[in-house]
Amino acid sequence: MMRRANEIDGIIGANLRFYRLMREMTQEQLGLAVGLSFQQIQKYEKALNRVAVSTLLDISKALDIPMVLFWTERQSAQSVTLEGREAQLPDAF
Repeated sequence: MMRRANEIDGIIGANLRFYRLMREMTQEQLGLAVGLSFQQIQKYEKALNRVAVSTLLDISKALDIPMVLFWTERQSAQSVTLEGREAQLPDAF
């Protein structure tokens, strides 16, 4: 039986959307980069579907970010620049 999406899936989905937008990529562009439909990317971002670790690795490579940024909540004032764009970094960094 598949498990339903939970709180961490929501965090991963929100971070996926955040970093995708930081890269100025559409859901379609990201989907093409990792071999998924834009609908599947949308479901991950809305936490309707859970993301497999292997898929998350592919997405992190396509977005050129460390995988750990997906499951860490962005709550601090710290920031990082991704190709000239500022993004929030988790407190752990």
